[in-house]
Amino acid sequence: MKIKLVVYSKDRAYMEHLMQYMNVHCYEKIEMGWFSDEDVLNTYLRSHDVDVVILDGDISVGSFDQKFTTVVSRFSEQNSVKNSSEITVYKYQKGEAIYKKILDLYASGEKAGTREIYGKDENEPQFYLVLPVNGGAGASTIAKAFAVSQAEERRVLYLNLELYGDCCEFFQENGEFTLDDILYALKSKRGNFNLKLESVMRKSPEGVCFYAPAESPLNLMELSKEEFRQFISGIRECGLFDLVIMDMDMYPSEWMLEGMNAADQIWLVADGTDASNEKYQRFMQLVKVIERKNEWRLIPKMRVFYNKYRSKTGRPLEACQLEMIGGFPRYEGMNGKNIVREMARSQIFDQLAGGK
Repeated sequence: MKIKLVVYSKDRAYMEHLMQYMNVHCYEKIEMGWFSDEDVLNTYLRSHDVDVVILDGDISVGSFDQKFTTVVSRFSEQNSVKNSSEITVYKYQKGEAIYKKILDLYASGEKAGTREIYGKDENEPQFYLVLPVNGGAGASTIAKAFAVSQAEERRVLYLNLELYGDCCEFFQENGEFTLDDILYALKSKRGNFNLKLESVMRKSPEGVCFYAPAESPLNLMELSKEEFRQFISGIRECGLFDLVIMDMDMYPSEWMLEGMNAADQIWLVADGTDASNEKYQRFMQLVKVIERKNEWRLIPKMRVFYNKYRSKTGRPLEACQLEMIGGFPRYEGMNGKNIVREMARSQIFDQLAGGK
């Protein structure tokens, strides 16, 4: 099934450009109609089921029959227009941004959950969870580099769920929506959640998909176990990704525990310091308790990845029976972005990706 979109506009040049973009890039998900006559539009809406209507110009929202529409919006000549009475779409932005706004409009509608827009993907994505054994180990750097290294060949989602994480420091792409929009969709239980996942998603120049961070850590802290499960299920079922790399704090939150259970592999990033050894031992004690309490098998999925390791002063994790799958030295005189790019060129990640 396709989203049925109707646009009313007398701007012929603009609409021809928009129609061309939609027909080339969005034909599998959107069926678009264009009207420049108000009476013809009204006649069409009385006899056809339409999901989203976007108006351009002076036409009044209340001047036509909205019986069969899910969402009515209006093109705005200015970006970031805030109007409590109308939903607006900035007219002069990239076609992809308009497409995602249409997805978000539909996903938020009451009818969205009753129709299947996505087909079922037989190949579910692989999930990797990257956790720091100790603060400053560089787990987020490893996770970002892994994502960049695989983005050329695979559809990669970098999912940062750190309380104070900001993936936009490295992955830069403009967008209107953030993780807050996903959290709201989970709690409201309205609309089509899979479409919401795509409409909120951003894609970096490196080809990595990501979600901009929530405005406040408190919003993320309110995420329940059931909501996180729905979040992961949506990612599995939406058919958008081949590889999902989850980047989280080593804090026993509901979503961290559920993330461990959902992951195909769990990478523990350590730096060889005394603090790393001590915290590893405590964490493994917690894991064993979690395994017994929930009847999960977590330790067989765990691997150790060393980062910032100094050969002269570093010590391997004591009494560690987990497989060591790779490592990077400390990079001196390089900023975080360049370190990620340098790591991404390594063949280590290519060798690790693909096997569960």
